[in-house]
Amino acid sequence: WSQSGSEVIVPYGKNSTSLVLDVARGKLYWTNFGTNAIYRANLDGRDMQPLITDLESPSALALASKAGKLYWLERPKGKLRRASVEGTQVEDVLNNLPDPWALAVLDVGEAQVVPIEKYSWTDEGEVLKVYISESSNPAAIASACAEGCLQVDFQPRGFTLRVCSDGPQFQLRILGLLQEVLPEKCKVRLSVGKRITLSLAKKDPKTAWSALCHRS
Repeated sequence: WSQSGSEVIVPYGKNSTSLVLDVARGKLYWTNFGTNAIYRANLDGRDMQPLITDLESPSALALASKAGKLYWLERPKGKLRRASVEGTQVEDVLNNLPDPWALAVLDVGEAQVVPIEKYSWTDEGEVLKVYISESSNPAAIASACAEGCLQVDFQPRGFTLRVCSDGPQFQLRILGLLQEVLPEKCKVRLSVGKRITLSLAKKDPKTAWSALCHRS
């Protein structure tokens, strides 16, 4: 320890800049514009090693921990680059930046997927109706009304509905339909504040369905 109460973790500070901590993995990362490299060490300073080399004046290092990515600038080239935290998959993100100095990364990771488990259905002759109601799925319906983003992948024997939002994504996935449907004729409709309705066009409209899928 020094008299100021600070401790030297890694005795290699000359030309080093932009230190970031990856607490989840127990690592330190930093750039060095003298050796044109990004370095890595344990949080206690042990096991120091060059992680990514042959760069050009790397600076402004940033960590997206959930995504497992490092981002940095190479100012002389006007580049924003990234790589995995293991030093692989080095790639350019943006080029021809006018004299870049600073960088910030929003570490959002992957969106949380919440399964929609409560729904109802009816056989209406030529079509099947699948209902996702507000009373059973208030968060999913509220998100659909606020964002107005519904994505549906219809297949002959199943479908996947996604309610997209800035927060969690709600999903209903039904596989193994009892009979085949016609994907090109299937539809989805949002009744604001009430429900989401999926209309599944039967391939054989004369056949009555005793269940929606084989697992019902």
